[in-house]
Amino acid sequence: MTEVRYRKVKPGDADAIADLWCARRPQDPERAKVRAAEFIARARGKQEFVTVAEEDGVLVAYARAAYFTRPADAPDRTAPSGWYLLGISVRADRKRRGIGRSLTARRLGWLREQGAEVAFYFADFDNEASIGMHEEFGFAPAIRDVLFPGMRADSKPMILHRLDLKAPGFARADRAAP
Repeated sequence: MTEVRYRKVKPGDADAIADLWCARRPQDPERAKVRAAEFIARARGKQEFVTVAEEDGVLVAYARAAYFTRPADAPDRTAPSGWYLLGISVRADRKRRGIGRSLTARRLGWLREQGAEVAFYFADFDNEASIGMHEEFGFAPAIRDVLFPGMRADSKPMILHRLDLKAPGFARADRAAP
């Protein structure tokens, strides 16, 4: 087994990230490349972070974290403003090897460096793998059937999870990364 390397995203990663998206869910590859380039550009600031995993120089996973501001006119079920773990994707043939866990630890570490006190993430109700992994970091359910602007209209009901990054003993994220 080759070593997995983790690093911050680079502008040249847009095509590989778009390929990950297209492999997971059929979509227009050109539009996916544009979307990937857009969030990579935003990651140059302090409001968004994207990290990737590569093996033998090939990008096999990515994950991002970003600050979300709830619109003033949002419905009551809309997620609150705050730091979110968003958009993690691991190539199908690389799953169940700890890559997602390591990317999550990197994102939580970055959020702590930014001074975040709370982190959120949301998942489909039936995404047991994601929910279980995030529970290992200390995430707990906060809001059921939450809305998040920009999600697909055909999305399943989602549950929002919350993690107190300032809680005593919060070191699980630091220990989870290789």
